[in-house]
Amino acid sequence: MTADAVTELLTRYQTEVEGRVPARAPVGAVVEASDGLVRVHYATYGTVEHRDLVADDYAGLVAREQRHFAACRERVEWRVPDHAPAGLAAALLEAGFTTGPTRTVLAIRAADVPAIVGFTANGGVTREGRVRQIEARTGIETQWLHDASRRTGPHWRSFDEAWADGRAL
Repeated sequence: MTADAVTELLTRYQTEVEGRVPARAPVGAVVEASDGLVRVHYATYGTVEHRDLVADDYAGLVAREQRHFAACRERVEWRVPDHAPAGLAAALLEAGFTTGPTRTVLAIRAADVPAIVGFTANGGVTREGRVRQIEARTGIETQWLHDASRRTGPHWRSFDEAWADGRAL
């Protein structure tokens, strides 16, 4: 892959994925967008992400977010990409944040990947793909559970959601 192609993929990642407000909030979470930040509250902790963050006072911005999450009685995790402004990383360390595990983004054009059963052309997961993920993660054959949930429905939430949440239908 050429350097231009890598730059293009990173730019697309930054504009389409990083720091965006999700179309659907994660189950049980509350999403807020404010001043270029995206906060996700999970009741016991929250996360902060951003895109193209530019601030005159990173220390003040970090302190404001710490106060916001403290008022919600949640610990906060600030997800910082490698290309974030240096001032932000310094402000986070000064405020007592510690570095966590590094995440690696693997990117490839969909056209360069052969079709994979269970996934759509734009990278979405089909129902079959979700079942395969659950089975791979748990080692449990789930098809009979899906069939049973369809026969006994309607349910107030989908089987996939209930399974992922570890709760009953």
